[in-house]
Amino acid sequence: LWVLLVGVNQYHDRRFPTLQYSTIDTQRLSDAFADVTQEFPNQSVQVFHDHATAPTLEAVRSGLEAIVNQAK
Repeated sequence: LWVLLVGVNQYHDRRFPTLQYSTIDTQRLSDAFADVTQEFPNQSVQVFHDHATAPTLEAVRSGLEAIVNQAK
């Protein structure tokens, strides 16, 4: 199981409005995956949001690359 979750509340580009729930939704999805996948032998849940690992383009690309390498 490979999961990449990205949540952004605050964009660097001020033309985009601030979102109120994206980061919280991402955190809750991550928690839900952790609960229901405990028995999965092979899993990778990568989480990027404003209150954890910053969801920069470089970080997300790196996370996606890790998933591709793991999935082969």
